[in-house]
Amino acid sequence: MAATKSRVREELLLSLVNALADQPRASMGQLASIVGLSRATLCRHFPTRDAMMQAMSEAGIASAEQAIARAQPGEGSAEHAIKRLIEELLPIAELYAYVDQEMQTNETTEARVQPLRASLIALFQQWQGSGALRVDLSAAWLLESMAALLRSAAAMIRSGRLARRDAAQSVFDLLWSGMSK
Repeated sequence: MAATKSRVREELLLSLVNALADQPRASMGQLASIVGLSRATLCRHFPTRDAMMQAMSEAGIASAEQAIARAQPGEGSAEHAIKRLIEELLPIAELYAYVDQEMQTNETTEARVQPLRASLIALFQQWQGSGALRVDLSAAWLLESMAALLRSAAAMIRSGRLARRDAAQSVFDLLWSGMSK
């Protein structure tokens, strides 16, 4: 029961992030309407906009940590690990993009995300050291490039310009051709 409730909340937060990506100035009432709830129901979940934004940030970080753990990026070749990362992170790309935006203004969010980011940069550096990835581009740049492609793919899926089933492979193909040796 708790897992179902958690999943429903995560889906609601993802819907809200997507709504805000399309309409960043939407009111709580407008957001509720976009995600198919009444304003009262949305306010039962999140009494204030700040509470909603904080919940989105926390969910984004937790979802990214879980997606990365599921991808097991330390296992197998760099090529397969990056492909798994893309497949796991794509469904939450908009949520994590929100966290990335929050990092610019919220020191608490930045402090919480930095270890996760640092571990991914270390992985990319490891792959560079093994000769699997280009060394003329920094590991931080390669990670940011992956994140940017994921955000773009998520936006294109949402707008109907990219099929969800093709997105992960499209992101991987472009990314891998630019970063591999």
